[in-house]
Amino acid sequence: MTFTLPFKKIGSDLSFGAQALKEVARLNMAVGNTFAGPGVSTVSAASTTTGAEGYSEKTNAGFHLQDRLSFGQALFTTFGVRLDGNSAFGENYGFTTYPKADVSWIVSEHGFLPSVISSLKVRSAFGQAGKSPGAFDKFTTFAARSVFTGTPGVLPDNPGNADLRPERTTEIEGGLEGGLFSDRLGFDLTTYWNFTKDAIVGVPNAPSQGFSASRKVNIGRVDNHGWEASINYLALSMKRFDWTTNLRLDGNHNNVVSVGGVILAGNAVREGYPVQGVWSRTATGFSVVNGKPVTTRSDTAVYFGPPLPTLNAGFGNTVHFGPFQAYALLSVARGASFSNGDRPYRVRQGGADELLQFLNPDGTSTFKADSVSQYWSILDAIETRNSARLREVSLTYTLPEWLSSKYKFGRTLLTFSGQNLMWWDHCHCFDPDMNWAGGDPFGIGSGFLAQPSPRVFRLSLRTRF
Repeated sequence: MTFTLPFKKIGSDLSFGAQALKEVARLNMAVGNTFAGPGVSTVSAASTTTGAEGYSEKTNAGFHLQDRLSFGQALFTTFGVRLDGNSAFGENYGFTTYPKADVSWIVSEHGFLPSVISSLKVRSAFGQAGKSPGAFDKFTTFAARSVFTGTPGVLPDNPGNADLRPERTTEIEGGLEGGLFSDRLGFDLTTYWNFTKDAIVGVPNAPSQGFSASRKVNIGRVDNHGWEASINYLALSMKRFDWTTNLRLDGNHNNVVSVGGVILAGNAVREGYPVQGVWSRTATGFSVVNGKPVTTRSDTAVYFGPPLPTLNAGFGNTVHFGPFQAYALLSVARGASFSNGDRPYRVRQGGADELLQFLNPDGTSTFKADSVSQYWSILDAIETRNSARLREVSLTYTLPEWLSSKYKFGRTLLTFSGQNLMWWDHCHCFDPDMNWAGGDPFGIGSGFLAQPSPRVFRLSLRTRF
């Protein structure tokens, strides 16, 4: 904003007149500024542009050895080991090793199974992997701070840990796959269990130690166990028409087993519950005080559920008829919860249907409207992500060979597809899959000002030269 002010010239100086000072004061008060005296004006709410840059680097060196063995045509094994060193490991910790092994047995090769079983394989695997600490977690660092009248100084920052080592995850799985009726019906079953030991947990320091940051130590353990299953069935098979259907299912249970007795702030990591579990206060009562509705809430947060689905299902169908192929996929997710920040926010802003429906025709509030408004002013909206979704529908046309060869093309496919076409849910939200902060792992239990998943339509041409 630019002010044009009257002034008079005295020699080589500029001197504001009394009327000019009054005008400055009036204009500054109009825009919320403060006036500090002749020729000086301070702006209380001006924006400040700042810039910052961060840089971190980690170096990882590794050696991998693996060998495969087969015994006849029925038994296959793999053994391997990986040796890793990382610059983020503590000074007192050297290299780490991650072994692996798997075995598979093709039972149907022995010929003693019933004829209805056309193929059968049993398999099992074991393996380990690791996640290195942060680039600077092992270092004891100090931060610069100006004291007194600009005298430079330092203060403790990160306490560091010379014994810091990587988080180590071990997974064991087993399963079987096979086919029935000359492989017309195929199936695949897998169960797995993995656990992460030496999970890195930030332990708060006593104020007397002087360090503001928590000390990273390897004391946590997180378990996951689950299963996967799929069935493929060739329902119809004719000369110019066939129909294949498939069903895929999976489930997982996540649990924080231990954080080494450390009391962590918040509920993101809490023993006996999944990582980033959804917690919130609940309504405990309702009363009328001085004619106004009052909802009360619990003093502590209550657990509502895991942030990720405990059951996923996908049902797909593929139909071939002549040169055309049609495909459709329907998915179902159940078991996940999240904090729907949009719902109470819309009420507080006065634009939610559940509030507007109770207003008087002239827009004035009512008892019910006040009740809704007060309710969502103190509580979070915990919603379920349970939904069914039409993930994809596509139609593919294979160009005739005479047409492709005329222009010296190979097999050429023209496909029109649509993804995320529609979904069904019980959520008071735009999309039950919405996620605050996009791909941020700490946003999986929250949804606020997030856009719904877009519907996408594609037309593609694929060929070979």
